[in-house]
Amino acid sequence: MSNSEKEKVFPRVKISLIGSFTLDLLLKRLKHEIGKISVRPEFYLGGFGQYQQEILDQHSGHWKFAPDVTILILDGNDLFRDIYEHPLDYSAGKIEGRIKQELENVATLVRNINERLPACTVLLNNIIAPATSGLGLLECNIPQSLKEVVRTYNRGIEQLARDNTRFYIVDNESLAARLGYDNWRDERMWYLAGMPLKNHAMSELAKHYASYLKALQGNTKKCLVLDLDNTLWGGIIGEDGMKGIVLGLAGVGKAYHDFQNEIINLHKRGILLAVSSKNNYDDAIEVIEKHPHMLLRKKYFSVMKIDWRDKATHLREIAEELNLGLQSFVFFDDSAFERNLIASELPEVTVPNFPQDPSFLTRSLLVLDSFAMVQLTEEDRKRNQLYRAQARRTSLRQSSGSLEEFYVSLQMHAAIRNSGSFAIPRLSQLTQRTNQFNLTTRRYAEAEIQSFISSDSYEVYDLQLTDKFGDNGIVGLAIVEKENSAWRIDTFLLSCRVMGRTVETAFLGYIAKQARKAGIQYILGEYIPTKKNIPVKDFYHQQGFESITETGEIWRLDLISQGVLLPPWITIN
Repeated sequence: MSNSEKEKVFPRVKISLIGSFTLDLLLKRLKHEIGKISVRPEFYLGGFGQYQQEILDQHSGHWKFAPDVTILILDGNDLFRDIYEHPLDYSAGKIEGRIKQELENVATLVRNINERLPACTVLLNNIIAPATSGLGLLECNIPQSLKEVVRTYNRGIEQLARDNTRFYIVDNESLAARLGYDNWRDERMWYLAGMPLKNHAMSELAKHYASYLKALQGNTKKCLVLDLDNTLWGGIIGEDGMKGIVLGLAGVGKAYHDFQNEIINLHKRGILLAVSSKNNYDDAIEVIEKHPHMLLRKKYFSVMKIDWRDKATHLREIAEELNLGLQSFVFFDDSAFERNLIASELPEVTVPNFPQDPSFLTRSLLVLDSFAMVQLTEEDRKRNQLYRAQARRTSLRQSSGSLEEFYVSLQMHAAIRNSGSFAIPRLSQLTQRTNQFNLTTRRYAEAEIQSFISSDSYEVYDLQLTDKFGDNGIVGLAIVEKENSAWRIDTFLLSCRVMGRTVETAFLGYIAKQARKAGIQYILGEYIPTKKNIPVKDFYHQQGFESITETGEIWRLDLISQGVLLPPWITIN
């Protein structure tokens, strides 16, 4: 892909990397890892240990760079060196005061960024307790415990993050525990170059931060597609029978049981689940519904494909039924043949390696960054029930005689309103995650959505759709800049789960009606093409707009001569 193509397809993200130790070697690895995700990163590197000066000095390089993301990396050995080196010189009260001081410093730094760059996201790591302490066996038996210093500080920054929507904690503590302290810290490099991390630790840390960047950009996968035999249970149901498969509360059977439990945790976070299995349907369903140790009952799966067809066909059908792009899927299967088939025929699908030992099933799922997210909205929690309702709509569509009959029978009601603060988390999430029906694919932070809502120069509309099968939630967003004789649509998007129901026409028609009431002559629409929004390239043309640029990216609707015809089967409230 050429640089000009990347500029059209991938959003630019400016990343400032500042911290309490030398970060040059880490930056090199960050560039490599973040370069793998769908962004065009630009980096600024702060000076050695200059993190406070970079943020507090209004003329620093950090502020001139004006980042979208600030990665603030602090080491506990730097923050609490005095306590680490002389723990017995500090009373419990004095230690408490030092921790409070560092937490106030962090709060001040984050507040400065929030105030000057309200759309900038701050990523701050938690710190790691030293593996050895000068206190020896006293470490866990007196108030001066260094581990307690680390625990208290980490709890403090977590609370700061909960109170700030643009501030997230990066869990370096868990990463270091997984790698092992001796594989994490490099004392020799610390003394020679002011870099406390080993090479492998830096590589893993760079991948760790790339996961956070991926989540912030809304690149989280949406559906986990699972095999059954030797994946959700041990053995082959068609050969071993219900009593012969391995699934239970002890031994290897518990490994499959725990794996299913972790999949249910993903389900509760809003990840859709589907089955792709070569099996006799009745045999497989009997296990799913009747086995006493089966956790993943039929109700957890949005789509189930259990037959003898090839699995590439399965995945294409699942994608169509869920109205999701194939890039939204992760395929988990014990068969190397099936994994290779999907990787070859459907390269957009993520196909992780499968562990040879089922004892490692749960861990292989947990270390995947495909489902990484940094916040959990109410919409996420409801997603699975929304898609189950979507399956009922698909069934209705197949039984309807015509599209018009289907639309009428859905009994759709669209609540379109000027957006309020309550909707901001969902609206920001929509800009981050919506790719197919997104005319401009501009990504906005919550603070930016708030600024649009508060501005007299913009109108922000959201659309909530209900029908006979239930409430779809907030599925549409339009951000409109008001100019003298024209309204310019900055953002117009719709969740993929309601595409193809003429909701987009109702939404645009409502905006046109509001513009006409305000005495506006023209509405201007913009289409910025990406790899994923090709389905909407003709949207404005289909709604009666005329192209006013040779490239077909700017469109205009004359409200004096025409408007947008509202679909009669959608009631607008």
